[in-house]
Amino acid sequence: MLQESVRQGGSDGWYLAFLEDRIKMRQGKKQVYGSQAKPNEKTGKTHIYPIGNVDSVNERRLEIGLETIEEYAQANDYVFDIDEHK
Repeated sequence: MLQESVRQGGSDGWYLAFLEDRIKMRQGKKQVYGSQAKPNEKTGKTHIYPIGNVDSVNERRLEIGLETIEEYAQANDYVFDIDEHK
């Protein structure tokens, strides 16, 4: 229902991204939109949680009205290294 609401403009895309990604993260799966991040003990910084099919993440994000993953990471002081997701 939320997916349809976002498609029709009734809900903001970030609601969908946060819900889907948080569920995937808690299931131990890779996220879809890259909205979730967690602290990395090795670097002491917050890294974007793994993203499935990372090469097309910006297409998915833009489809629902979100900024690019790079812009999102920079705005929130998160580390995003595409090589970590491949």
